Amino acid sequence: MESKTNFLRAVTAGHVRATARPLHVGGTLVVVQTELRDDRDRLVGQTTQTQIVLRRSGS
Repeated sequence: MESKTNFLRAVTAGHVRATARPLHVGGTLVVVQTELRDDRDRLVGQTTQTQIVLRRSGS
């Protein structure tokens, strides 16, 4: 449904680690926040997503 990413600083070398955690898990909506951190554990970005849960017919 929605995805928003804020990039806070550039990463020109090394790796970026993403850690996602659910903020809300409901019957039809899931909200997840993901932190992006560099090799020095600095916050380099953050993503917030709202996702809809679709059920198969008959499930």
